[in-house]
Amino acid sequence: NIGPMSSKTGNATADVRYRAIIVKTAGQTLGKTAPKMQQTWSGSLPTSPQGFAAKGYSAFFVDGTLNELKVQTSGNTSTVSCKISMLLASFPDKSIFGMLNGGAKVQGSASQKDIDLAGEDCVAAVVEDLIAKKIVPTINSKVSSP
Repeated sequence: NIGPMSSKTGNATADVRYRAIIVKTAGQTLGKTAPKMQQTWSGSLPTSPQGFAAKGYSAFFVDGTLNELKVQTSGNTSTVSCKISMLLASFPDKSIFGMLNGGAKVQGSASQKDIDLAGEDCVAAVVEDLIAKKIVPTINSKVSSP
């Protein structure tokens, strides 16, 4: 289950855009790196971890927050940096067992359009990295351990 995600840039319009990017990137990355992990469920969801286990499933919850987005401009160049935290929990009880952090920097021109695109690229890259290199391996280890 991918959560609603959050963004704390201080710009309500940008926060909506970044939340959507985080949700979309998390879903796409899970689908690409772990295609056997279902993100949708037909019918009604079990209401407990035991309900999922009875159907032969382990269920997890992934959520994240864009904690920081900074822009530094020098002449015609800008550097956009972002920091994201994500959590991994059991589902549906949402008992957290993993807290992950990541960050990146993206350079581009100082035009507002390029700054906006660099911010989107930064956020997507960090989410993709956290999902592929930390969350999926952690879920796999949880599922394979007795």
